[in-house]
Amino acid sequence: MKMLSWAFYREDIATIQRIISFDLYLFALLSTVNWLVFNVT
Repeated sequence: MKMLSWAFYREDIATIQRIISFDLYLFALLSTVNWLVFNVT
């Protein structure tokens, strides 16, 4: 039972890390776009 919950726990961590990395990627993309717009105009 403990091993099963540990597997689920590890899966949750992987999912959270994926979401965080995706958020960081999105944030970097938006920052770059904002920077380009700000410098071009």
